[in-house]
Amino acid sequence: MKSKLLTLLLISSFASLYAINNSIVFYSTSGVNCEYIFRDTAGTRTYTPTSFSWDFGDGNYSSTQHAVHDYTVNGSYIVKHYCSDGVNFDTAVITVAVGCNANNPLYSYFYIENRDTLNPTAVKFRSFIQGRPTGFIWDFGDGNISYDLNPTHAYNSTIPITYTICFKIWDNTDTSEYCQNYLYDPNFICKNTKANFTWFNDTSCNRIKFFSLSGRNVTNVSWNFGDGNTTSNFDPVYSYSSTIQQTYTVSLKVWDTIGCSDSISMQVTPKCRNCYSVIANIQLQTDSLNPGKAILYNNSTGPISSHNWDFGDGSTSTLSSPNHTYTSSGQITLRYIATDTFNCSDTAYLYFEIDTNGHIKRGNINFTLQIINNTQYTSIDQVNTGQHSLLVYPQPGNTSITIECTDINVKSFTVFNAQGQKVATLHTDFNSKTELDTSTWENGLYLISDNLGRTIKLFILH
Repeated sequence: MKSKLLTLLLISSFASLYAINNSIVFYSTSGVNCEYIFRDTAGTRTYTPTSFSWDFGDGNYSSTQHAVHDYTVNGSYIVKHYCSDGVNFDTAVITVAVGCNANNPLYSYFYIENRDTLNPTAVKFRSFIQGRPTGFIWDFGDGNISYDLNPTHAYNSTIPITYTICFKIWDNTDTSEYCQNYLYDPNFICKNTKANFTWFNDTSCNRIKFFSLSGRNVTNVSWNFGDGNTTSNFDPVYSYSSTIQQTYTVSLKVWDTIGCSDSISMQVTPKCRNCYSVIANIQLQTDSLNPGKAILYNNSTGPISSHNWDFGDGSTSTLSSPNHTYTSSGQITLRYIATDTFNCSDTAYLYFEIDTNGHIKRGNINFTLQIINNTQYTSIDQVNTGQHSLLVYPQPGNTSITIECTDINVKSFTVFNAQGQKVATLHTDFNSKTELDTSTWENGLYLISDNLGRTIKLFILH
């Protein structure tokens, strides 16, 4: 009886494990206080759920399909999602790192924006608030006040004068006030500091590195990442939370030492991928039977899609197994670059010398270098229960692949691309072979999962 009970418990445990499907959810920030928008998506489901539940990890819950939740305390939260049609179900568990200005202690600050050249008496103010104030007020130092969050105020003085400007915020228990002196000059003409920036996709999923190129006289910056989030860091690194590739309008505004400002916007498209691991490894060996010939073995590993050879004498090649003949003496630096399908690369070097007598350490003048391409995918990670349920070949695939089933319990399998999108769903029988047309598939990594939850990797290179 104990043995049967143990078996049932193990089966139940694996069933819960395989039910976790994080592709059915994604989240983003709304830009209001610390609100997070949670979305239930179709993912890989083959049924239509009728009930939903969200556990936000802070003691709050929701039973709607999509939810918006405002976290009031910063921290790391385990968010759980469940959906079902009464028979089938899926669960997802994600970690949300909450770090919002709205949850920090009260803090007030402001910038003085550039003057309006068409109305030189008007001064624009831009506020910065941390915490959750219930009220705020501006004192412009000339007897006038404002309850606008980002006001514009016109001074009436006809001579230069210094005003003390204060911005005050408060909640039910605390206050914060920031003041600064401002020299108002009615004859002031703003020189408009020029804003500029550049950006690069990082190797981490959806992460972008931004760099401000706005000049040394800039004292403050404000970034808007196009998804509701902002920062005042000069060179921020930002990760977008959307699982769907899209383009964002990113804006940078800068202020200089005299209060002038300028803005610029660019279209930014983050990529969701991790850089594949490519290792370049080349070894040179002279041919003992032919002193005019050397053989180079390319033992590089990883999903290599392109080769780049620089033979050190001005000649290059992009072939996988080129031959090259050296015709002059001198020191040679041979360089090889292996690049994968997502433009990640690794470089290897060889150094040798040809003397004026026609002798080198590995050959002589007019010796031919023959390259043997031994690059391959050395390992395929596969989860199994004692036997391989799916055999996929060739690796890497080209215009077609064969999937062989050797497990009687396998009834179907599904193919996903590296972005988690379903590419194909097929049914199979025990000891059957299925040929799959991959001629229209893009180069890259694919995952093939059987109905038991076991997965095998497939690389496609045309």
